[in-house]
Amino acid sequence: AALAAAQSAKGTAAPAVLSVTLGDYFYDVLANYQDQWEISPFEIAEKVAEQYKASFALGLFVPASLRKQAEVLSGLERFEEAEPVYLKMIELDPKDPLSHYGYALVLQKREKPAEMLVQLDAAIALYGDSQERLGIVALASRTASEMGDAARAEAYLAKTDKELAGSSLPYMLRHFVAVSVGNKEASESAAGKVIDEYGKDNAVVRDVVVIWYQAGAVEDALAFIDDRIAKGGESLAVANLEYYKAILLLQGDMTDQQRATATAALDDAEKRMKEGLAADDPIFESFASVREALTPPVSEEAPAEGVPQDAAPAEAK
Repeated sequence: AALAAAQSAKGTAAPAVLSVTLGDYFYDVLANYQDQWEISPFEIAEKVAEQYKASFALGLFVPASLRKQAEVLSGLERFEEAEPVYLKMIELDPKDPLSHYGYALVLQKREKPAEMLVQLDAAIALYGDSQERLGIVALASRTASEMGDAARAEAYLAKTDKELAGSSLPYMLRHFVAVSVGNKEASESAAGKVIDEYGKDNAVVRDVVVIWYQAGAVEDALAFIDDRIAKGGESLAVANLEYYKAILLLQGDMTDQQRATATAALDDAEKRMKEGLAADDPIFESFASVREALTPPVSEEAPAEGVPQDAAPAEAK
């Protein structure tokens, strides 16, 4: 680093091999030792980008250095600079799905959705049957939907319906995409199909609810849960819905009525689960902590020593 600084001070460019070596060095510092340096992680990342930029301009790079360069530039939100790096990565290894996906994310940040979809399509094709493609399929469908291309958005999901028939994943994917684009009717339809077929599986019901929660659509989730509980169905499916209703109500500042509603839902969920599950099912271990969270907070104002709690203030007597 000192040699490179000295050459820079003399107006002499550092050798490309030195720049790429320093880029690797600062990247390792950023990845493993950033908290032990006097300069901030941002400054270290800037040094990584500076060194890799110099070596890239001189035509010296390897796939590993390109990957690190692209990662750091994206982290620094220097997306325009990251584009040629990703293009070089794809040129060197056109069959690497991660390069296409990473480039797609850069194009998303640069508001180039049509070009982004081209890269997402490539990544999906290269991932083949791997479930790693599912998140990319969801992003592609959402992007197509946001572009107003409903047919293309549906095509991504329809293909997955066929490929993953017999599991909850196609419905879950549709639910996720619908929630992300604000299509309440479609999200409720997909979630309903999940509950109809897999509602007795607590983990699956959790995943349905989490999609709404992470999107900030708690009210939509609660409305769906209330509707499904009212319709009845398999006792364990109802129990799982009641359980997550209580959990959702806990996420905000509850009124006394909401606290009572959550407690009643939790009580019925526990009763139903005890009838349908083994006594040692792990779900029962969580009930105590949920009940504790539902307990009203104790007032912070303690009565004066020796004064009964129901004693009226002197001026009120």
